Amino acid sequence: FQLFQVNLLGAFLLQNNQAPGRVLDWFRHSLPLSTVFEDAAWPDVLQGRWRAVPVLLTAEGAFACWFLVGCLSGQGPRDVVPGWAVRLFDKDALKVIREAAAASLDLESGDPCTRLVCCPLLKPTGRVRIQGRSLGLPLALGFIAALKDQSIPKEVAATGSIDQSGDVGRV
Repeated sequence: FQLFQVNLLGAFLLQNNQAPGRVLDWFRHSLPLSTVFEDAAWPDVLQGRWRAVPVLLTAEGAFACWFLVGCLSGQGPRDVVPGWAVRLFDKDALKVIREAAAASLDLESGDPCTRLVCCPLLKPTGRVRIQGRSLGLPLALGFIAALKDQSIPKEVAATGSIDQSGDVGRV
C-alpha cells in the first residue's frame, strides 16, 4: 500500500499540481504525507520541483526502477533519502545518493535552505537491495533538472558515480 501511495503522490507531483482542486483535497485528507516524506509539510511539497529519473538496476537480472527526485525550499538540511527507503540501499548506494545531492546543490543552488529528496519507487520488501555507485550520475542529473526547473531530455541515458565535488567516476 505504501508503494501505491508513493507512486500516486509521485504522479500527482510530476504533473506540476495541475489536477483539479478536489484531487489535492483528497490527497490532503486521504494520504498521510508522513508516509512518503516523514518531515515535510504539504505547502513545501506542493511548491517543490519534481522529476522522475529512470535507473537500470541489475539485481537478479536487469530492470528499470524509477526514482522520484525533488527540490524543496525552506526545509534546511535533512537526509535526502526518507527513512522508510534507507533499507533498500547498501552503504555505497546511500553514500552516492547523498554525494549526488550535495554535488548538485553545490553546482546549482548555493541556497543552504534547499533540500533535495530521493524516493525509489520500490517496495522495501528485503528482496531487492540497490547496490553500488552507478546510480549517482543519473540521480545528480535529476536533482540538477529539479533545481534549475528544467526537464530531463528523453534522449539522455547515464550511468556512473559522482562524488560530492561533482567529479564523475568510472562505471
